[in-house]
Formats: sequence, C-alpha cells, structure tokens
Amino acid sequence: MRRQLGHVLTVAAAVAGTALVAMGTVLPAAGPAAAAGSARSQVIYTTSQAGYVTGGGRHFRFVAATVKVAPALPAKAGYAGIVLGGARIADPATLLARAGGKFVSWNFSGAPSMMAGGRLNISPKPGDLLRMSIYYDQHGHVYFTAIDVTQGTRDTFKAPVRAGTLYTAAEVADFDGYTTAAPHTAFRLWAFTGIRVTTYSGVRGTMTGPWITSKILHTTTGGAGGAVVTYPSGLWLKGQNFGVWR
Repeated sequence: MRRQLGHVLTVAAAVAGTALVAMGTVLPAAGPAAAAGSARSQVIYTTSQAGYVTGGGRHFRFVAATVKVAPALPAKAGYAGIVLGGARIADPATLLARAGGKFVSWNFSGAPSMMAGGRLNISPKPGDLLRMSIYYDQHGHVYFTAIDVTQGTRDTFKAPVRAGTLYTAAEVADFDGYTTAAPHTAFRLWAFTGIRVTTYSGVRGTMTGPWITSKILHTTTGGAGGAVVTYPSGLWLKGQNFGVWR
C-alpha cells in the first residue's frame, strides 16, 4: 500500500462531488431508477455529471463499480467516477478514471484548504476493465482502491478524513469537465457493472436498495429545459449495471 502523495488533482469535473444533490434541480421521476426497486426516485439535473446517486437518510461506508475504460475524447476529458459524499459534505471522497486511460485519481474535492488528492500507481488502457472502490473504516480513514482486471495490477491509497464524518450518499457517474455543448450524435461513453454499496450498519445493495436512488442528468443549462449532454441508461441486473451516453 502506498503512503506517498501523488500529483495534486485539479480536475474541475470533481469539484461538485455529491454536493450536486443540493445544487441540482430535483424533480420526481417514474423512469428507470424508479422501476429498479428503489424506495423512491428523483431526477437531478446538473451541468457536469450523469449517473446515479443513493440517499434517503442512510449513511454509506462503501461503494464499488467496474468500468470499461473509454477511449480518449476529442474535446475535454471525461472521467468515470465513484463518490462517497452527501449534500452537506464539503470534501466528498472521489475516485476518477480518465477517458483514454493513463491514470486513476483520488481526491477530496471541495476541501476547505485545497483540493487534496493524487494518483494511484496504476496505468489502465482504453478497453481495460477497471474495478474501483472507496471504503470508509469509520475510524478516520478512507481507502481508495483501483484494480486493473485486464492487466492484473492494483493499488490502494489510505487517506485520513475528519473525525465523525458521515457520508450520506454513494454515487457512480460520469464527470465530464463541465462540457456545455450537446453532441451531434449519441455514443456510449462508459459501461458500469457490478456496482456494490454498503451502509454503516452493514446493509448491502447495488445502486438500488432500501434507500432512495436518484438519476443524474447533464443538460446544457443544468435544468430540465436544457438540451441533454450526457445521460445514464436505465439500471439493470437488479441495479448492478448501467451505461452512460453522450
């Protein structure tokens, strides 16, 4: 396990973290997330992210997903990410895999002093299957782990967090650097599979469970009236899998 800090991550796409739950426009939904078996479903509109996020008064200690690394994008880079955070968390724990591969970055985006973070010692390539996870031990530490299943490599970084941290949301999503232009043609950017989520009390689920699951849509305005830039497919295989399309 590495103990040295890597390069400081300054990717603007991660700044919002799961604060999007408070910042986005939230509307009731009866779409794929509702059909997947959640207690209740919402749609959250943003200008930077697309995927799914849990909530509903639970505290979450673990989130994991496998993603197929996307090819490099012609414009601003996109990132596949997982997050432990919440509407009132100033520094959500975030793990990001870059489109085009090359590196996986961890950070506490939105931290009061600076965006503390670095890179794991792993270099995935486009097409690789990458297993990412974030685990909070509830005793002052978060473990960021990435496993390149294709290459057979892995790395974990152990980072301290504030005492008494309560993560109230677990997110799996695309973070695309605040791109505001809708694409001319649709294409699948990410394929997320094998999603796992665990609460502080040990209740386990997928992206759905005995908690609220909200769909996150990226539009040009951050609201329902804007053109869709990036969006998630419906959840399938009991909430374990979904794709993200641009």
